[in-house]
Amino acid sequence: MRSVRIAATFLAGLALAASTVSCGSAPPEHDDFQVWLGDFPVRARIDRPAAGRVPALVLVHGTGPRDMDQTVRGYDGTVRSRIFADLARYLSARGIAVVRYDKRHVTGPDSVDAAGFARLTQQEQVADVDSVVRAAKLDPHVDPDWVFVYGWSEGTAVAAEYAVRHGDIAGLILQGSVNVPWYDGLVDQALHVAEPHLRRYARDGSLDADGLRRAWLGAGGLQVKEWITFVAPGAASGSFIPGREFDPDQDGRVELDSEWRAAVPAFVDSLLAPSGPLASWGRRRGLPSVTEQAPGLRLPVLVLQGEHDGNVPPASAHVLDDALREHGTLRMYPGLGHSLGPAVDRADDDLRPIHELPMADIVAWLDQHARA
Repeated sequence: MRSVRIAATFLAGLALAASTVSCGSAPPEHDDFQVWLGDFPVRARIDRPAAGRVPALVLVHGTGPRDMDQTVRGYDGTVRSRIFADLARYLSARGIAVVRYDKRHVTGPDSVDAAGFARLTQQEQVADVDSVVRAAKLDPHVDPDWVFVYGWSEGTAVAAEYAVRHGDIAGLILQGSVNVPWYDGLVDQALHVAEPHLRRYARDGSLDADGLRRAWLGAGGLQVKEWITFVAPGAASGSFIPGREFDPDQDGRVELDSEWRAAVPAFVDSLLAPSGPLASWGRRRGLPSVTEQAPGLRLPVLVLQGEHDGNVPPASAHVLDDALREHGTLRMYPGLGHSLGPAVDRADDDLRPIHELPMADIVAWLDQHARA
């Protein structure tokens, strides 16, 4: 167990120094291929050095119908980040092959079989990782003894479950990992990410439609905006009238200390219910948290955690680090969020493009574990 907190003032300089690790002389190349995930064929790509058999990193998506780039859009439709594309470019230029793929039922950016995706379970996503790892090991440019798996967000639970079940990979990298039960993580988002932002726009401890509108237009990131849509279902379309779940007396105002706080636990339960939008995370359906899976992880694990992560509780990374014991290495990044992009605080986390320093740390860690 090794825990390191990276000082924000040294980010640029350290990233530049680390970026030369394992650099190849020829520009990287890529090969496109198809892989079957269950009965659904998806696009996949390997970005790799031009020559040689090299270590490979398989990228496992976060929540939602994500393409191979892990494209994240804001509610205004603009792209916030494509961190898997960023990782592929950076690592393949430094001697590491990167394998990425569209999620099952996804056919490209902003293109998905919605009905099929709604039925996709986390257990099926574990099987999908197995299919992609098998394909990666057959690639002539990949050293099959040095294949690693990288999970982001929901993908950390999926990747950890794969590692526990199969144990045929060289190591695991976890970014913004799910270290607490799914219910607890959602409640944390509501009370410790969304609520502080909402209070900035409240009058006498409550929010009416105008207050919710101002909160929407304020500096809150994607997780804050998602919770505003839970409070006011028409927010993304410009209607900020609060719904009955958070305004049970229908007086047009949400009292934060009473109505909001009372509503959050039941609302989270509804999200996780069998008919809810996050049913696959529900009790007895979702995978265990990574902390719960840690005793079964008997391989090197690198944990990357932004201290301003708006999706998962940042402090939970230390609990995971303790659970991993000698197998884990924790890197904490002040000023970075869930995507390891810049964030002023947890409420500001807008899943911005990944900073160079975490990518340099990934290269250094892989260099240590794949070429020892």
